[in-house]
Amino acid sequence: MKLFTAHLWIILAMTGNAVIAQSIDEFKYNNTFDPGANTVISNFQFNGYTNYWHDVYRDWVRYGNLFKIAVPKVDYTIAQSKVDIADDMGIPGLTVQEGFVNGLLDQSYAVLD
Repeated sequence: MKLFTAHLWIILAMTGNAVIAQSIDEFKYNNTFDPGANTVISNFQFNGYTNYWHDVYRDWVRYGNLFKIAVPKVDYTIAQSKVDIADDMGIPGLTVQEGFVNGLLDQSYAVLD
C-alpha cells in the first residue's frame, strides 16, 4: 500500500507541474510574419554504422516547432559520392572526377592486371 501511495504522489506531482502553462489571454500577436527571421538551422553530420556505413551531411531547418525539413548539403554530398564511386570501383582512397565514368563507358578500354 505504501508503494502505491508513493507512486500516486509522484504522478500527482508530475501532472501538477505539467499543467502550468501560458494562458491564452497572455498571448500577444505582433502583426508580423517573417519565418526567415525565426528559423533555426542545425548542422547534422552522421558518419557511422547502422545496418551499413552511412555518410550523411544535412542542414535541419526548423520553424516554430511546427515545421522541420532536412536539406542535404550539396557540396558535401557530391564529394562523398565521388569517394563512394571510387571505392565501389575498387580504387579506395581516391575520388572520381566529374565525367570519368561517362568517358570510361563512351570509349573501348582494356583491363590490365
